[in-house]
Amino acid sequence: MISGITAALSGFWLGILDSDHLATKTAAAHDRGETLINDDHNLSGLWGWER
Repeated sequence: MISGITAALSGFWLGILDSDHLATKTAAAHDRGETLINDDHNLSGLWGWER
């Protein structure tokens, strides 16, 4: 249930933020060093749906 609420809230914010705000949020996430620049993530391979 919590993951559904989280997904709904994420979708809500993605839908109402303009491109400048989305760019700011994306830059902040990258500056914090979130998952996509983590070696464990990069070396883990593709998900089934990415193949």
